[in-house]
Amino acid sequence: MNGNRGQYTSAPLYNMKNRRSTQQMGQPGQQPQQSGAPKRFGVLSLVLCLVLPVLFLLALLIPNVILRSAFLILAVLSVCAMWLFKAFVKNARNTLTIVYAALSIVIGLALVMDMESPEAQRVSNINAQGSLFANTDSSVLSSALASLATPAPTEDASAAVISAAQQRLESFMQYWAMGNVPEMLKLCTPSWISQQKAPENELFQLTVSAKPQSYTVEQLQGSDSDSNRTITLKVMLLNLSGGDAVLNRLHVLMFKVNGVWYVDPQSLGGTPIDEAAELAAQNKPMVGSTVAPTATPAPSTGAGALMVYYNSDGGKYYHSVPNCSAVSEKYWPLDDFYWSDLNSQQFKNLIRCTKCNAPERPSLQ
Repeated sequence: MNGNRGQYTSAPLYNMKNRRSTQQMGQPGQQPQQSGAPKRFGVLSLVLCLVLPVLFLLALLIPNVILRSAFLILAVLSVCAMWLFKAFVKNARNTLTIVYAALSIVIGLALVMDMESPEAQRVSNINAQGSLFANTDSSVLSSALASLATPAPTEDASAAVISAAQQRLESFMQYWAMGNVPEMLKLCTPSWISQQKAPENELFQLTVSAKPQSYTVEQLQGSDSDSNRTITLKVMLLNLSGGDAVLNRLHVLMFKVNGVWYVDPQSLGGTPIDEAAELAAQNKPMVGSTVAPTATPAPSTGAGALMVYYNSDGGKYYHSVPNCSAVSEKYWPLDDFYWSDLNSQQFKNLIRCTKCNAPERPSLQ
């Protein structure tokens, strides 16, 4: 009797315990419910694991400011949302933050490099070389050069328009002052360009040692109706290897090809000017009461005023420039004479130099 009563009193408690266990475990075949389970962030996972990596690769390969800015903005917003909503476990959040911080730095550096202008780099190079044209862009530089150069003489004193040949030469001088070799090359004679294996490099070698600070047009020989002209300049050249600026005289040869004027780069070699000696020659004293006789000046305009050059020490050729590369440098600068005198007794046997594209001998009347 006592044994049966013990089983009867304990059965309800036993059943109640089983019901509680069943309620906590749920129905058979179901997982137990857990409180505080992490939420799912499908869209955020897609952005962090797929969209942003693809956008990073595109921004790295394509130099586009908008694309790179979009990556930086989306990366910042995604990382902030991940921490705000406590998406993923803490270790995953830390890892993703470090990864996208590094990627953002890479894209940020690329964005800064894109914003730096090539023109600004050229101007900064000129500043480092101590040029007169510091802290200027190309438009300001052109104005500065125009103010430094004295008005060039023209064939007609009443003419207000600068000749086409001089305009092209002034453009060449401006690009030379800026160190813009590609633009200078566009103004060089096509025949010289075709003779060079690397024209841009050759032109760089010809002009790299000095930069013009200012220039004055002394004389224009010939006219725009001719096929070639010689323009004499006084140029203040700054030696980039060191030292003071030196005043030089350049006899720049211009050629007209299909109606367009071009600069012959081989004629850019100048000779230093002794200003004191020139001033003394201009102020030569009188002999007794009579002015010392001077030679009759040669014509300053027309085709007859064109200068050509030769080596007076046994040279057989006449040249268009005083520093022709066909002649050894020890004979530079060559002696000059007027093109119209080529058929005279002294020069009739000289042969035309084709390397510097010397003008043809004048026809006999």
